[in-house]
Amino acid sequence: VKWVLAYIGINDRYLTYGSGKDALKKDDIKRNLKRKITNNSALYHIYRTVRGMIEAEAYGVKHMQRLNVGQIKRYLFSIPALSSKEEALLMAYALRIRNINDQISNLGARSIFVTQPLANSHKQGDYVYTRNGIDPTGYYWMRRLNDKLMEVCLEVRAVCIDLQRDVKFGDEDFYDNVHNMPSGAKKIGEYLFLKLQNVI
Repeated sequence: VKWVLAYIGINDRYLTYGSGKDALKKDDIKRNLKRKITNNSALYHIYRTVRGMIEAEAYGVKHMQRLNVGQIKRYLFSIPALSSKEEALLMAYALRIRNINDQISNLGARSIFVTQPLANSHKQGDYVYTRNGIDPTGYYWMRRLNDKLMEVCLEVRAVCIDLQRDVKFGDEDFYDNVHNMPSGAKKIGEYLFLKLQNVI
């Protein structure tokens, strides 16, 4: 492997702060008989799949049926000050990015970090536009995560691509708040091709 592309940020919005441990982090599993059984058992595979669906529902990261395009609201762009909790979350995110980069480097490969957009909010000019009557809080937090990704990306000298700011998506490009329809996936693919054709 020469290159690893990390298209990240969306799911990190759902990690919670507390006691130095992320809510979604799995405990280490020892290489023993239990692991052999769980890796090869059809019944355990079914259990794990169902459990994952329940956890995805609980954390709000499941695939929804379709994007509900409700009322569009406009807010003057104004990022609020960071709270101490948010600063800690951003520091934890930066650490995860560095860990990902280290793991990629250990493969003898180079990292490509790409920011992710939200379907339910975007910035245009001096305003943030949101759908479904939501306030722009989620947009601002996603923007902070993406800014932190680009900041750390530059520090570790990886390839840094700010897709969230560069690519404009429409309602037809998503089937829920984060996942793309074929038209959205095509926009991403064509954009990344242009960005990477002279890099890799």
